[in-house]
Amino acid sequence: IAAAAASGITVVVYMGIASAEAVQAGLASRVAGTTPVAIVQNASRPEQRHAICRLDTLAAVVTNERFGAPAIIVVGDVVRAAGVMAASGERADTGPARAA
Repeated sequence: IAAAAASGITVVVYMGIASAEAVQAGLASRVAGTTPVAIVQNASRPEQRHAICRLDTLAAVVTNERFGAPAIIVVGDVVRAAGVMAASGERADTGPARAA
């Protein structure tokens, strides 16, 4: 997984929140600590919450913010793109396609 992340591929860890410290340590051998990470708990549900951090703070954020399952961890530059979209007011969920 670390080799894939080091090559620039986005890595998504499903149900790995309980192993966040191990995920961080495993990726740290090949991926910069400044790599952006998103943690998303209860994705697509009304109680969804998330945090954006760096790889070198992943385990601390999970602990301090009390993230639990179900959650995913997204590692890579795609996390930066999500931040740009949010800042610009763009939405990723634009709804169903409409006929022209």
